[in-house]
Amino acid sequence: MKIKICGLQNREDTQKSYELGAWALGFIFHEKSARYISPFEVREILSHLQLEGRETVGVFVNETVDKMNAFQKIAGFSTFQLHGEESPKKISRLNGKVIKKINFSDLSKIDAFLECRPDLTFLVDSPPSIKGEYGGRGKLADWRFAKEVKKKGPLILAGGLCEKNLKEANHKVGPYALDLSSSVEKSPGLKDHKKLISLFSYIKKGEINES
Repeated sequence: MKIKICGLQNREDTQKSYELGAWALGFIFHEKSARYISPFEVREILSHLQLEGRETVGVFVNETVDKMNAFQKIAGFSTFQLHGEESPKKISRLNGKVIKKINFSDLSKIDAFLECRPDLTFLVDSPPSIKGEYGGRGKLADWRFAKEVKKKGPLILAGGLCEKNLKEANHKVGPYALDLSSSVEKSPGLKDHKKLISLFSYIKKGEINES
């Protein structure tokens, strides 16, 4: 199972996630997030890693195309992750691969998204607990909704995932990848290396792929 560790804010946590086998490393460029990091910091962090076969992800919320492309040019990440109300037209202008968070209100737009970006990867997260904020705050997503979205293309499942429920999430949803952040943290943006080691040890035992 592919694992994305998101909300990385420093070199040590990124290095540890990379060494343990994270498929994707996520950096949040939404300034209102407690896990915000600048593109210059990300460039410095990534310069120390051999990234062949790994994804590096820049997370944005309702940002302009020009700014997102500029951040990618500075930071050097491979993939854009969009968590807001971005339009199909907007994603067609991004200079890289795209992950798009899908809400219930986006279901009617999925075909339009795919027309603009046939290689699009979808992400389902839990809805924010506070209106006007973004991110799931560690709560489980609607897995039945996630299964519907998965019918349209590759799905990354986020929202309240941790070592205790990864096996169930994989069995019930069968996503392309699982996205974790708060469950492997000491505090927002600061990863707990013991939790990361335990997580990847559990995955490497193969238990997550059992029915």
